[in-house]
Amino acid sequence: MKRSALFLFSIVISRSWSILAEPTITCPTDKSGKSLTDWRTAAIQKLVTSNASFTPFTEVQSDLKECFGEKVPSCMSDLKYYAHYKPNPISSYNVDEIYNKSMELQSENFLPKELTVSNVVGEVIKGYVKIPANFHELAKEKNWLTTSYKTRELGGFDSSNNLFIMVFPSEKRDTVLQLSVAKDANPFASAFDPVIRPHNGNMTQGFDILTMITVDKTKNPPVAQLRILQKDPTQENTYFWNPATTNTSGARACISCHASPFRAISPVGYKFTNHIKTDFFNGEEKPMDAEQKAMTDKINEIMNRPGVSWGSTEKDGREIRFGQDIDSQPWGWAPPDSPTRKKEFIEQCASERQAIIGSSRAGGHYRVELNPDINAPISWEKISKAMNCVSCHNGKNRGVIHNEFSPSTVAFKIAITREMPESDDPENPLPPDLNADERMALVWCLKKERTQVAQAWKESGWWMQRSKCK
Repeated sequence: MKRSALFLFSIVISRSWSILAEPTITCPTDKSGKSLTDWRTAAIQKLVTSNASFTPFTEVQSDLKECFGEKVPSCMSDLKYYAHYKPNPISSYNVDEIYNKSMELQSENFLPKELTVSNVVGEVIKGYVKIPANFHELAKEKNWLTTSYKTRELGGFDSSNNLFIMVFPSEKRDTVLQLSVAKDANPFASAFDPVIRPHNGNMTQGFDILTMITVDKTKNPPVAQLRILQKDPTQENTYFWNPATTNTSGARACISCHASPFRAISPVGYKFTNHIKTDFFNGEEKPMDAEQKAMTDKINEIMNRPGVSWGSTEKDGREIRFGQDIDSQPWGWAPPDSPTRKKEFIEQCASERQAIIGSSRAGGHYRVELNPDINAPISWEKISKAMNCVSCHNGKNRGVIHNEFSPSTVAFKIAITREMPESDDPENPLPPDLNADERMALVWCLKKERTQVAQAWKESGWWMQRSKCK
């Protein structure tokens, strides 16, 4: 009798639960791409019209589980993440601590032995990297990818425009190390010259920080790991990483701003030259020689690897993705048939273009000033095509140019270093032929567009539908 009563009670509870768990969005009747897309569209619409209420988010969480179980279709992964993320943003966690604990590569035994530190029995000591004084001779002997260069851009953590980069590709992982070396004796006067001449004569002795990024290519998509190593005061040219302290300041800022772990380097004299104007020098940038250009090309081929992410981990039963907020509005996004890509808008914002003055963060040695030429030819069609940044910077091929990107950085990359756009057509990846005024106009039109389409972005749910349901 007791068993019968218990069985009857369990039926009542089960039936009550099934009633409570009835999905608010009817589950798809089949798993075709169209049915999944239609269901996802309905769920996205529910979230983007939530009017600051978190109830729709908990309902969509429940609907996903009721309709698809614990493992949702791959095209729903961003939707599932956002449904959990928005009511409980990862900013409530100590991201640096979580990131450090999630790191899988905590030994340097994948580096060349010349860069590792060993104990008395020959075992590689975790967390230590040594830059040998004869590194450049070893690099030539072993065909390592390395170059010392003056950056046009921000520089490293230490305030020097002279950088030293080492790249070690392999079948399973690529590792990049970079440190700042001493400035030239007259860094402003020599800003035009691609060749670095540290005032202390030492080409391998860095300052306080060694940055190391390792990409695990066995994962799909490849995942990068950042370590910020500090100089060991007891050992010459040696840097160490302590997971309890070293990455606790800076890692979060790096991974939340840098949407992609790697980005191409832009040395002075590489590919093109600018007119440099400082208090100490006013003249043309000098082109780098063929050997240094060839090496920079090889390094940038690795730095431009598409699809690399900062990865993710699990915490409190939920996914934590490292990087920018998933719904951060990208530069270069607009809804279909947007007036911001039409002739009237572009000609107007192009006519309002402003001067762009860019200088490197590392002391401001590299300084370029671009002023509009009212007689320069402007093609609104070329600018319109070049505005579609998200065709490449979509979080899949390249990192999203998101809210945390400084407008001055975007302007610097478009107009000064001309790294962006890489192309205006994903099917035909060739750099667009834009003159200086068209690049100034592109920067200004992208800025104006962001404001104009901000509400449309919030209502689009674009960040939840980047993958196609099949």
